Amino acid sequence: MLKNETEACSAGSVETRADETVYLLDADYIGSNMELGKVLVNGFLKASASLKHTSCTIILISNAVRLATKNSYALEVLETLKQKGYRILLCGTCLDFFKIRENVVVGTISNALEIMQAMTDARKVVKF
Repeated sequence: MLKNETEACSAGSVETRADETVYLLDADYIGSNMELGKVLVNGFLKASASLKHTSCTIILISNAVRLATKNSYALEVLETLKQKGYRILLCGTCLDFFKIRENVVVGTISNALEIMQAMTDARKVVKF
């Protein structure tokens, strides 16, 4: 995590485009089966890279913030999406609750206001 990413986010510089799609994840797996759900997270995130988005943000809240930390099984796909231009916002309150802020590897530490603004401004929000 670059220091300036955190500062930029807290300064309110996160902008959402009107044609943006937001993917909201609130768990570190999808569905009711944890083992299968981890496979699904990687599969859905990889598939999203194949869609014709003009702009995309992935928001990780609650347990999903763990996906962007050291030793996460989803780091490779998240890094790939970031390199493709996806914005990845992490709930700072959630990271602090789990005491894992220092373990963040990919994404921008954000806050409730910016996360709500990204979802409100988006053309579409997809929740997993």
